[in-house]
Amino acid sequence: MVLYNAATKELTAKIVYYGPGLCGKTTNLQLLHDRLDPKTVGNLVTLATQTDRTIYFDLLPVELGEIKGYKIRFQLATVPGQTAFNETRKVVLRGADGIVFVADSHWAMLPKNLESWQNLKDNLKENGLSFETIPIVIQYNKRDLEDILSVEAMQEALGFSSYPSVEAVASAGRGITETFKLVSKLTFVDLLRRLQGRGPEEAAAAPSTRPTLILVSPPRAAPEPAPQTAVREPEPAGELALAEPWTEPAAETPRRAGAERLALLEARLAAVEEELAAEAVERLRLARSLGQTEEKLAAAAGRFEEAETARRASEQTVEAALASLSTRAEKLYQEIAGADRRFETLEESLQEKTSQGRREAEDIRSQIAPLLEAHAERQATDGRVLSELDRLREFLADSLTEISERLRRSVREP
Repeated sequence: MVLYNAATKELTAKIVYYGPGLCGKTTNLQLLHDRLDPKTVGNLVTLATQTDRTIYFDLLPVELGEIKGYKIRFQLATVPGQTAFNETRKVVLRGADGIVFVADSHWAMLPKNLESWQNLKDNLKENGLSFETIPIVIQYNKRDLEDILSVEAMQEALGFSSYPSVEAVASAGRGITETFKLVSKLTFVDLLRRLQGRGPEEAAAAPSTRPTLILVSPPRAAPEPAPQTAVREPEPAGELALAEPWTEPAAETPRRAGAERLALLEARLAAVEEELAAEAVERLRLARSLGQTEEKLAAAAGRFEEAETARRASEQTVEAALASLSTRAEKLYQEIAGADRRFETLEESLQEKTSQGRREAEDIRSQIAPLLEAHAERQATDGRVLSELDRLREFLADSLTEISERLRRSVREP
């Protein structure tokens, strides 16, 4: 809810950074606090857990200085990304004049982005804020990661194609100041449109789809009331254009003053009619865009459901494969255990047969030993007999030789 002080011509607006947990909201405020001129930036108030998760909000006051006679101030705030702190989100979002939705570009965060976007719509409605008219800037953060969706895919899945956007890498400081410049410009243009042609009393009483602007009246001790001002419609493109205030002349004749007032009222009425016609066209366009967005969201939800079903089927297939492998491993373990038992049995049988063979060899050796001894004695006896026969043979040969010699001598003698 913007604060407007007619005496000092100060505008103070509130910009809320919204998005899922760990998407980079607090990082945006921290880098803005470090990069902006210290003279224009207040203290950064952060309430976070030990893991740097924001549990309440981050608050950063920023003063942009004077733009054509208007002093501009912004209060930047973030909401906690955890769904458990939704009541805190509502409180922080209350009275917002502009919103930066920080979308996480990682493909696995698409459901969280959808959930946070729908939660933003619901909380705006509960706070009495118009989702169709409040300035919203989309920041596609974490564009330096590998597994990210393209901007076109995110726009189609989330319905962001009709919103101004900035690609950013908050951790590296890319796109932070660009996002702030864009949302501050859109918010300031929206504030001027809401203040167009209304004095403090008119702004307080006029109905609007947006929250009523809080206009701070000049101090009562002032000698003269603040002059009534009228601001022209800012140009839709280029730099922000602020009209110079118009002060009603003090000394005029009643007729001339009445004619000028009538002309001024007619001009204001024509401007209001043009604004209402443009707003009706814009509402129709937004309604069509909303219908297309809902269809895209339904299609994206269907695709997400199909992907979830495929993932579950894959998990079941993996579980079945793991169960089959476990069964096969159990059977293999049982076969190995059986083979071990058979090996032990064979080893015992071999040892038993080896010991039995040794016993049989001992028995055979004990049985052969007497035979070997008898054979040895027989061989010894045979040796003695042969030697005796050889001696007798030699004796007989000597005897025959001697007898032959005697016979020869006897024959020779007459």
